[in-house]
Amino acid sequence: MAKIDYRINILPDVEMYGGNTDTWELVLIKENGDQYTYDELKDTQSVFLLTIKDYAYQHRPNGGVYHTLQKQGVLGVDDDLVGAVCRFSFAPEDTLAWMGKYTFQVELIHGTDIRHAAQGNLIIRKNINQ
Repeated sequence: MAKIDYRINILPDVEMYGGNTDTWELVLIKENGDQYTYDELKDTQSVFLLTIKDYAYQHRPNGGVYHTLQKQGVLGVDDDLVGAVCRFSFAPEDTLAWMGKYTFQVELIHGTDIRHAAQGNLIIRKNINQ
């Protein structure tokens, strides 16, 4: 049996307060490690999808979740005006009542093809101003 190695794409851990409205800006990287250029993606019908779920959702017997959030990103250009980035914006009500550890996944989807997916951990601190 042949051994097949799949490279897992891991995003950095993110920490935020519930209700935070900072925009997430992620550099878009190809499988070979090069950054996508804005010109490569601007005319495609690519979709950028951010999904956030409870950290332990995959360990529950029925796979159920308490919290799920999906956001569609917007293609942008980085500071050097060449590289492609994706921006995800949050409204206060998206996470205001959330706290704890979550898993987030970012996908670059082109048609029915997932071109790139990566996951990271998200820690949301309780917002005491509720």
